[in-house]
Amino acid sequence: MEREWCESMPQYSGLVKRAEAIHVHALDLEGKLVDKKYSGLLARIIQHEMDHLEGINFTDIMEKKSLQHDSLIK
Repeated sequence: MEREWCESMPQYSGLVKRAEAIHVHALDLEGKLVDKKYSGLLARIIQHEMDHLEGINFTDIMEKKSLQHDSLIK
């Protein structure tokens, strides 16, 4: 579980559990199949952005009571 931020909610963060590695099947801008594995920070970012496509914000899935304003993070 790591702290996650989003420009949809500037200056706030929360603890979100994400898969460390993912396997993506998608189409690129030319309609060609993309079949790649991602890990680490890039995997986290892709999961975060995929959530947005489903109408999910990090605050919907974060650990309860973990929301913090940046002014409180030292």
